[in-house]
Amino acid sequence: MTVVVTLSTACGPISAHSVIKVAEAAVKSAETAGAKDGAPYEYHSAVAYLSKAREEEGYSDYQAAVDLSNLAIKFAETARAKAVAGGDPDQRIDPERAKAKVKANSKGGQK
Repeated sequence: MTVVVTLSTACGPISAHSVIKVAEAAVKSAETAGAKDGAPYEYHSAVAYLSKAREEEGYSDYQAAVDLSNLAIKFAETARAKAVAGGDPDQRIDPERAKAKVKANSKGGQK
């Protein structure tokens, strides 16, 4: 009986760590595809869920870590797909437009 309990408790950390590794790879793949600019909502959601999954793993809440990692994977895959398709036009961050907006705001804010 003790062996079964020991084995069942060992599965939690191993499975949580494995799913977190998959989530890390999915987030990295989304980032490489340009999701940070092309699908920022999904990308940053994936990053936040991954961060929380790591935190929960640190607290030994392995089921929460697995659940949060799965959400990170879902958001990262969506972000990657949107980035590969050219980005979400409602979310896409155009660096030049963003710079112009900051420049305009800084000039307009000084009276």
